[in-house]
Order: sequence, then C-alpha cells, then structure tokens
Amino acid sequence: MYLAWRHGEIERQGLRFYDGHPLVGDIFEGFYGKIDRIALATSFLQGSLCIPGDVAEFGVHRGHTAASIDRVLAQDAPDKKLYLFDSYEGMPEISHHLDSAWEPGDLASPVEDVQELFADSGRVKIVKGFFSETLSQYPDLRFSFCHVDADLYTSVKECIEYILPRLSPGGIIVFDDYGFRAAAGAKAAIIECLGNLGTNLIPLPTGQAVYLSQHNVEALTRSASTSASQTEG
Repeated sequence: MYLAWRHGEIERQGLRFYDGHPLVGDIFEGFYGKIDRIALATSFLQGSLCIPGDVAEFGVHRGHTAASIDRVLAQDAPDKKLYLFDSYEGMPEISHHLDSAWEPGDLASPVEDVQELFADSGRVKIVKGFFSETLSQYPDLRFSFCHVDADLYTSVKECIEYILPRLSPGGIIVFDDYGFRAAAGAKAAIIECLGNLGTNLIPLPTGQAVYLSQHNVEALTRSASTSASQTEG
C-alpha cells in the first residue's frame, strides 16, 4: 500500500521533474529514500496552502526538497514567500552528546548552487548563516508551513523555538529527522521542545514526523467524531 501511494504521489506531484535536472537530478540515485520524504512533505504543504503565512525550510543542503516546495507554491500559492535558512557551510560546532555521528562542516553545500537553482524564482529568499545568527533578524515572519531538516539537537531546538510563536493556527511543521539513529539529537529536541504539545506530533513511516497545530488537531477530532456518529446512525 505504501509503495503504491509513493509511486502515485511521485506522478501526482510531478516529481519526475528531477529526472535529468542539472543541479538536483541525482535525487533518485544518490539520496536513498529522500524522494519518499519529499513526497510526504509536499503533500502536507499542499494541505496547508489555505492557511495564512509564508513557507520556510530550515536546513536546505543542495535544495532538493526546496525545489519541490517552490514548484508547489508556483502552481498553487504564488503569493507565498519561501525562506531558505541554512549556513551553507555545513554543521556548526557539535555541542550535544546525541549528535556524535556528525562533525562540524558535514553536509556543506555552496550557496551559489542554491542561488542558481532558484535564480528564476522571485518568491525565494535565501538566508545564509547559522540559525543562531540569522533567525533573530526575521522577527516578524508568519508561517503556514515549515520544513525542518537540521539534524542536530541544538539546531532543531533553535528552529522550533523560533517557529512556534510564528506558526499560524492550522499551520504544519514537517521534521525530516525523527526516526533515524544518526539524528537522535534532533528527535530529543523535538520531544523536549514540544512538551505537552507532543500529542500533536505524528511519526511517519519514512523516519519523518509531522506537527499539526492545535487547530488542525481539533478539526481532525471533529471529523472523526462526525464520521463515528454517522456510522453509528
């Protein structure tokens, strides 16, 4: 069932645009499982397009996921801005014991490649620098959807603390790193920061997790209750 959904989403979302792409065309061959995570992330993005606010990705690397997000916005929500936060110099200093799988500078990717990827997109704002330096420079943003792919405890914690007060009611956060051994720090940060909001967090079969704001949870609960009543009737 999952594989059928996966192949259907690749076609429905037009993710074959990666094939032969000069900058991100290796997604199917070089990044095991990434296309599945992109398909899920953009599915949740599509479900958030009616929510007020812009869109952001935290941890961009070469822009594989961001490219798909930008295509969805171009087609269905062209007025939304897309903010891409990343150091583009790889990992910062490692300060948490659960992040021992990583070294400073891991996953570095030249910002020039990402700039080239989005050269024709007027909605994209590339923000270069470590989160500790850049997030405070954007205090007035409001988000409907955020994709967090920051891998480390400290980085993910910084993202969550920044996003939550700026997430519109009904907004969605997709965490790329939740069920992976190498990203144990990221999972710890998610659980710690969400606290009693963790009941709104849904682990996904791809190793991701999705956070639904309370408005979404209440809507889903009402829908389930209505369906149960109709069934009983």
